[in-house]
Parts: sequence; C-alpha cells; structure tokens
Amino acid sequence: MRTCLAALALAMSFTVMADPPTQVMNIYREGELKFMPSKLVPGVSQAVIWGNPAKPGDEEAVVQIMGVGPSATIRVDETGRPKDN
Repeated sequence: MRTCLAALALAMSFTVMADPPTQVMNIYREGELKFMPSKLVPGVSQAVIWGNPAKPGDEEAVVQIMGVGPSATIRVDETGRPKDN
C-alpha cells in the first residue's frame, strides 16, 4: 500500500511540474500562434510571439516556418548547390 501511495505521489509531482513558471518561460501551444505570410521572404510564414516588430527599438521574438525539408542542415556554395563535405 505504501509503495502505491509513493508511486502515485511521484506521478502527480511530474504532472504538476510539466510547464515552467511564466516568470521563467512562456509556452505557446500551436492554437495560440497566429502565422502570417512574411512581408520580407516569399513562401515563409511567421508568428510574432513577443514584442512589436512595427515599433522601432522594441525587442521581439519571431517564429518562422519555412516549409517541410530535410531534418539536417545542408551546406551550399555561393551558387546554392550542395557542398561536398
């Protein structure tokens, strides 16, 4: 019985600490982000998650989605062709 109670208490403590305090980090879920087409880069979508990019001197954090691609970085030369590494 004690083992079951200890396991239950341990499991509950993990669910309570799933997200850090908002003073440390804000977590945004997919439905909370509003992606818009980028004004600077065609084909790129972005969402501002902090700050105001239109306000000069204001710090901001922007998430950009550039499409589905390989899960690794491919280095390219000046012409845009993959380098042989």
